[in-house]
Amino acid sequence: MRTKNKLPKVGSYQLQKRFPLPVGRIKKSSGIYKSDRFNELKRCVQELWEMGRTDDLIKLKEGKISCIQLLTAWKDRSLYEMDWDSAQERLWNAYYKWLSEVEIADVTHRVYYNTIGRLKEFANQDDATVSDLPQIIAKYKILCGNKKSHFSFQHARLTSMGFARDLTPSRRDGLLYKQIKAIPNFPKRLTRRPTPNKPFGVRELSRLITDVKVPDYISEHIYFMCLHGLGAKEYLVDGVEEFPDASPPHLLVKGTKAHHRYRKIPLMVRLPEYDLPTNHQLRWWLGKMDGRQVYDCRRTYATWLDRSGISRRHASAYMGHAVQGMTELYQTDTTLNWIQEDYQVLRDYLQTSMKEVIGKEIDPVKPPSAIAELGKELEEASMEEIKEYVNDVLTQWRFGKNRWMHKHYRVTHLEEVDEWEKMRAERTYQLEKGERS
Repeated sequence: MRTKNKLPKVGSYQLQKRFPLPVGRIKKSSGIYKSDRFNELKRCVQELWEMGRTDDLIKLKEGKISCIQLLTAWKDRSLYEMDWDSAQERLWNAYYKWLSEVEIADVTHRVYYNTIGRLKEFANQDDATVSDLPQIIAKYKILCGNKKSHFSFQHARLTSMGFARDLTPSRRDGLLYKQIKAIPNFPKRLTRRPTPNKPFGVRELSRLITDVKVPDYISEHIYFMCLHGLGAKEYLVDGVEEFPDASPPHLLVKGTKAHHRYRKIPLMVRLPEYDLPTNHQLRWWLGKMDGRQVYDCRRTYATWLDRSGISRRHASAYMGHAVQGMTELYQTDTTLNWIQEDYQVLRDYLQTSMKEVIGKEIDPVKPPSAIAELGKELEEASMEEIKEYVNDVLTQWRFGKNRWMHKHYRVTHLEEVDEWEKMRAERTYQLEKGERS
């Protein structure tokens, strides 16, 4: 007995087409249930025959590609750049072959290798082909969503996009790349506490290092990372190389995913002579400096570049951020021309803010000599400038290497007085001095 209002089961449209040899007759289920899409499929097949694309039609007939794949590539116009032989390769063999040939940093290589291993274990299909990768990624997203493993899916998606990009000459315009990219990432978690953004001020950096009493074998590296925008991985693991005698002097930063994207930045100071600290040591000491993080060194460099007036495009290149055409700029050494101008701009800003950041090898100034020269150097200075200068002198006096005094003096008030007040103050001082003697 037939149930009322129940739609009968309808199969997909059957593609039946006869062509002369070498194609012959094509008869197969299309997997398409809408008439308008099926008509597009028939137009696609006819156009391929008229253009002489018999290889694609033979692959369709033999089942190496599906009707939906063929139609999607035809509508996307990437069909004429599609390498169907590559799309039918064994997925895991092609994955590991790509990983052995691509130029990436060692740490990135390990991350990609582990990600591919997790995908292979999840798929559990030794005979999977490259064209099956979008379906595997889509299913893997469901698993990661249930386990709240959002970063695992993000790594799998980015690794697969890099693989698909390098698979065909069309790169990001290829069908496989677009299919993987169309699978959206998980949205950002709104409940997560935002990462604090606390770049150092120029004077603040020197003050905190002094107040916390950071040892030289740590502070020298913190200064270097802040002056060059280095992250922990690229400084401690991948390494940097300085060229002080080049024109202009610059630093080569190797902490990038691809070797041809090594970036050049202005060399502000020479590499510290101390051995590299561990990441734990940097985190511990920076945490004592008002709760800073290692990444705040990069934020500090970006802030100083912005305040010095260096253009955003140049700053993005020095930071290693994505800039259109940056690969060509690196390869043609265009950035060296930028460094020639920006080096002095950044140095002037830092020296104006606080000379000790650049010239830490200068001995602390003793207050007697500095106070004696105060009238000569700052004869036309305002009271605020004089106050700031004296405060710096007294701070160095308090925290100098020899620790001339163990009390922290600070000028809190300075004002101009007339001659009568000066004479009275001098007379009072002489009387007090006589009483003490």
